[in-house]
Amino acid sequence: MAQSPGPAVPPSSGGATVPSTPGAPANGTASTAARPADRPFTLEEAVAYALQNNPRIGGAAAQIREARARITQRRAERGPQFGVNNYVLRQGPVIPGSVPGSAPAFPPYAWNVGVFVSQVLFDWGQRAHRQSAAEHETEAFRRRALETSNDVRLVVSTTFFNILRAEQLLTVAQERREATAEQLRVARARFEADIAPRFDVIRSEAELANAEQDVIAAQNDVALANASFNTALGRDVVAPVTLKYDAEPAHPDVPFDAARETAAANRPELEAIREDIQSGVQEVRARRAENRPQVGLTGAYNRPNPGGFASTAYRYNFGLTMTWPFFDSGFTRGRVREAEAIVEGNRQTLEQARQQVDLDVRQAGLDIQEAQRRALASQKEVTAAREALRVSQVRYRAGVGTNVEVTDAQVALARAGQNLANAQFDYETAISRLEFAAGVPIEKLLAPRPTSPGQPAAK
Repeated sequence: MAQSPGPAVPPSSGGATVPSTPGAPANGTASTAARPADRPFTLEEAVAYALQNNPRIGGAAAQIREARARITQRRAERGPQFGVNNYVLRQGPVIPGSVPGSAPAFPPYAWNVGVFVSQVLFDWGQRAHRQSAAEHETEAFRRRALETSNDVRLVVSTTFFNILRAEQLLTVAQERREATAEQLRVARARFEADIAPRFDVIRSEAELANAEQDVIAAQNDVALANASFNTALGRDVVAPVTLKYDAEPAHPDVPFDAARETAAANRPELEAIREDIQSGVQEVRARRAENRPQVGLTGAYNRPNPGGFASTAYRYNFGLTMTWPFFDSGFTRGRVREAEAIVEGNRQTLEQARQQVDLDVRQAGLDIQEAQRRALASQKEVTAAREALRVSQVRYRAGVGTNVEVTDAQVALARAGQNLANAQFDYETAISRLEFAAGVPIEKLLAPRPTSPGQPAAK
């Protein structure tokens, strides 16, 4: 999964702990409910938990089972059909037999006991093509399940870093509130000593109230981020959260061409659409065979009830049958054209998806570069703003500065801290989005690419 950028933020202290008895997993697999209650989630553990418990994963697995069942149906259509053909009927009027004491010519009940068997021998590949279409459809659902897993990874990563971002912004807001409260204490002391105007106290009180509102808003953002994270994992929305995050050095830039080639080869969404196209091609072939001759083998063995001139012996029949619906007023032609249009639509969908994947890769790469530059600038901004606040506080206590200078410096430092937190976690999120777009972890994108003999290794 994504690693951390260069600018480091202290590891999250998170909320409380993870409950030890979450709900049953959506896909029926073993839950991770046995994890210790005091153990924080790392990003990799959070993703693994979501892949077991998120309802979207279970839904994707159900779609695969549904598609596999259709393969069974299509395969059964090509095999022999065997069954019984029995009936009993009440009929009338009853016609007595021509000889006294003999069975009625038209008895009050008619019945038949027998079995039948049938087997399609030749249908121009209609059923075989439909089975192949079902197989491609199943593979498409399997690829979409992988895409769902890929998307769940992105959602979990995004919500994971949003919690860390929100907690860091809360820390910034709390630091500003503490600094503002200290400034209010100093302003009151100077006012009581008749060396500062009442305005300094009023201005500091207003700044403290404003800082308190920022803290309240930041606390709400943390709670919302925790709820989104729990939803992504498939847990109770109010379950407490603890995260573990270790900052690491920034990754080098990933070349766009390499990332785009990797995405084209590994993105499950593209493979799913390609399977849809192949399934559609098989359906076109199956529909073309619908009004062509079909040959089958049929047989039956039964015994009717005695009556009239009917024989009471067992009967049998077997032989070949042929059906040829050579004229259907254009019905089959319309079905073929419909299937061909679906295939063409899927081809256009594939091209659109390919372009969107390229855009996702490009945007994530640009966002990574932007976030890295913003992080470096924000670090300098924090350093400068912290020094400016220190100087303004010294000047104010010495009576050569104003209260406005101090409050302005406090606001500037808070803004710088917000910029740094946003830059860092924008970087982390962009790394996750690049992994989503390419369909592989960032480490594989950075690995040396294989080369042909005699060529230098790619850098």
